[in-house]
Amino acid sequence: MAKMFYTLEEAAAKLGKSADEVRQMASSGQLPEFRDRDRLMFKVEHVDLLAGTGKKDDDDIIPLADSGEL
Repeated sequence: MAKMFYTLEEAAAKLGKSADEVRQMASSGQLPEFRDRDRLMFKVEHVDLLAGTGKKDDDDIIPLADSGEL
C-alpha cells in the first residue's frame, strides 16, 4: 500500500525547505496540514504536486472545441 502522508521532516526534504518554512506554508494555507495527535502531517499528493513531482491526471482536462471563430 502506498504511503498517504509525509511527516514534517519528510515534506521539508521533498520540498527542499526547512521545517519552519513548511510550517509557514501550512499556516498561510499553501499546504493543507493534518494532525496525528501532536505530529504535523501532510498528504503525499499535496506535497508532491508542490514539489513538481506529483502525478498530473490528464484525464481531468476537458479539451475545448475550436469553432474557428474569433
